[in-house]
Amino acid sequence: MFVNQKHVPCYKVLVLIPDDMMTVKKKGFHIALDTTNRILRIWAWGFWDVTVAQEFKDALHMKGQEIKESSKEWYLLMDLTDCFTPPQKVHSIMHAGLASLDGQWIQKRAILAGRSIALFQALRQAQDTHLPVYSYFRSEDEAVRWLIDEISSL
Repeated sequence: MFVNQKHVPCYKVLVLIPDDMMTVKKKGFHIALDTTNRILRIWAWGFWDVTVAQEFKDALHMKGQEIKESSKEWYLLMDLTDCFTPPQKVHSIMHAGLASLDGQWIQKRAILAGRSIALFQALRQAQDTHLPVYSYFRSEDEAVRWLIDEISSL
């Protein structure tokens, strides 16, 4: 996990969280704001049901309000390496949460997808939201560099 990040509540747990949280909780998410680099960081894991997806959507809405109040463009880093492709109903709820941020507050999205199926899921979401700038990575360091390089050039 990251040091010196502003951590927020995640799925039924108050964080700072241990690195092995994904082995403790079978499904869930964690959302944090990297205020230094203006990156909204999302980690998702497990096979989500409608309840988890709705809690994710609600948590994103709360984070979206914080981002909106900053009056700055933000970037999204979403780690799907340990998240399984959800059923369509769950995907629709996740998509609604992410779509509410894209274009208006989130200008660029980097997606970590370790498995091909997660990559296809992420690609489908990006196409659905018509986000103009997004890319896929297998390395978090590479994704952060890609986002920060863009931020540094502003």
